Amino acid sequence: YKFITTGAVSRLEASGKGISTVSNVGGKNKAKTPRIWIATHDSNLVNRLDTGSGKLISVFPSFGSNPSRGAVALDDTYWIGNRCPSDPTNGACSNVAQLNNDGTQGCLVGKAADGKPLPFVRAIAVDAEGFVWLGTWNDHRIHKIDPLSCKAAESYTLPDGANPYGFAVDSKGLLWISSPSSPSNPLRSFNTKTGKVVDSVSRPHNTYGVVVDGDDNAWFAGWCTNHIMKIDAKTKKLTDITIPGLSSAWSARGMAVDVDGNIWAAVGHYCSGSSCDHPGYVIKFQKSTGKHLGTYKVGGDFGGGALGISMDANGRIWVTSVCSSKVARINKDTGATELVANLYGT
Repeated sequence: YKFITTGAVSRLEASGKGISTVSNVGGKNKAKTPRIWIATHDSNLVNRLDTGSGKLISVFPSFGSNPSRGAVALDDTYWIGNRCPSDPTNGACSNVAQLNNDGTQGCLVGKAADGKPLPFVRAIAVDAEGFVWLGTWNDHRIHKIDPLSCKAAESYTLPDGANPYGFAVDSKGLLWISSPSSPSNPLRSFNTKTGKVVDSVSRPHNTYGVVVDGDDNAWFAGWCTNHIMKIDAKTKKLTDITIPGLSSAWSARGMAVDVDGNIWAAVGHYCSGSSCDHPGYVIKFQKSTGKHLGTYKVGGDFGGGALGISMDANGRIWVTSVCSSKVARINKDTGATELVANLYGT
């Protein structure tokens, strides 16, 4: 593969054997920059923080409304999906925007490959070649965005009315799709090379977040249930894992994999009463086996409702709160809260 750039955008093109990227594909590689990007949904903003100090470096517009799902690309630009529930067929509002490191707008894509809108963007991932993949909730579609042309190159419709809610791409180019639609709809993988659904795996629970580990196993957060699920990359067998010590009123939302290959879930009291009246937790599971390794209360003035979760370039875990404009940094080995930082916006 060769790395090609045009201005501020880039992707990889096949030109022989081997691949070298800086993407966090399957948890094998990691971002090289000491920054983390966090969207503030209600304020239509994106924050960028220094991961060493937790200091807020800059605040940028999201170039749409209600930003939610985001992904860092191979060239260290940030792609943010704006879902715009009030006007989802308006491409100036419901879209995907690329933010350069100076906050300027790179690509802004508001149309599918066939010219239709991108209504309610609720899933996003970047594959190993640098293509950006979007899921639009309202029309049950998947879209392949080419950052060189700033256009949707291909758009596909999911079967059975499935609603894409989260994406994770494995090292072979399989895109695993999370959806909180009825459990009667299976969990699916989609081949980004051929544009075809490959796997359809029956599931016992609705799902929220999804992540792929270094062995290409897919891990899903169970929604409104105290479970997570693992799909084995080789056998496609689903393992249903109970989160110990928590009732079904607790639920995982965000999922992440750390540099050791272990799995992390952001958990809040989402399914009974107010999540903000209860603490937020991060929960660690052993790679491959799914064995519970620890449940850690997010400390300081973080608040409740642990929601988004990710890893920085130094292997530390970051988690956001749905109840406050706060983000916390967690030690991956001890589970201790190292710092709590303020975000701009809500």
